[in-house]
Amino acid sequence: MYQDNDVKAILGCLGTSGILETDRWDEVLVKNILGNFRTTGKNGFRGRRIENPDLMRDGWISYLNRETVLLQPHYEAWTWASYLWLYDKTGWEPLLEKTKKGITMMMEAYPDGWRWTNGIQQERGRMLLPLAWLIRIDDRPEYRRWLRKIADDIEKSQDESGAIREELGALDRGDYVPSKSNAVYGTDEAPLIQLNGNPVADLLYTCNFTFLGLHEAYAATGDEQFRRMSDRLAGFLIRIQVSSDKHSSLDGGWFRAFDFKNWEYMGSNADSGWGAWSIEVGWTQAWICSVLAMRELGINLWDISENSKAGKIFSDLRSKMIPDSSLYLSGREHKGSQSK
Repeated sequence: MYQDNDVKAILGCLGTSGILETDRWDEVLVKNILGNFRTTGKNGFRGRRIENPDLMRDGWISYLNRETVLLQPHYEAWTWASYLWLYDKTGWEPLLEKTKKGITMMMEAYPDGWRWTNGIQQERGRMLLPLAWLIRIDDRPEYRRWLRKIADDIEKSQDESGAIREELGALDRGDYVPSKSNAVYGTDEAPLIQLNGNPVADLLYTCNFTFLGLHEAYAATGDEQFRRMSDRLAGFLIRIQVSSDKHSSLDGGWFRAFDFKNWEYMGSNADSGWGAWSIEVGWTQAWICSVLAMRELGINLWDISENSKAGKIFSDLRSKMIPDSSLYLSGREHKGSQSK
């Protein structure tokens, strides 16, 4: 069970609920967020994933009390954003305390202490959203500096076309590194690039998620840097949108990656299972289209969901899913909650 998959459904659900002005999904929304939170350790990290047999054997409380640390935003960052959102609707302090601890540890370790998945650029892009929403709740100069630092490092790799160039981190910190031999070529996931400087934009892991992060960062801060970066990225994404009369199933979409030097779609044969014409609906299309729509309407995801009534059902669900007796943070027990 990957929380970074859950949170895409969570964010989509809270946005859809806000647009439709419905509480239809509030219960499942709160349960999903709390299900992830109660398997998040003391330091605010949940880890790469949880295997269902392990969860059944050990029980969720064992995860709540672990000292897990995973300095890898790909897995942790957007889940933190969902905790901050639910805190805003409920005022339940453990959601904020644990998230702030995790974000602080993450940012204090940046950049050398971070692990990266298919590239370091996607890790930076994922951190924009939780930092933006943390500022919504607790606007401190330190948090703004963190957000600006991440954006500055992304912007260094933003091409004049608006594309965000992929980048590898230290190879000993990567989960999926460039192929080291012919024998391993194409046998596993791999970065799109072999060397830093290759003119490739990743639409599955980087540009799509960074797009939302920049949009929410500008909405939270009014900082023109985020608007400028978002505008340039939007222009790039619009220009590379697939147009095809022959292949109607591909028309209007975005492929796996784009070579912005040759101005052509691309894929890496080293990256097992991902060809140049591969399309990923939930990760790529959904977020690019959603952000373009919000830009057109002059709205953002935080404000869309501002009037959520999820807090009204929170206390009962929380007391059943995370009893006071089970929750320990910062060496003390938290009791009670309040809801908007």
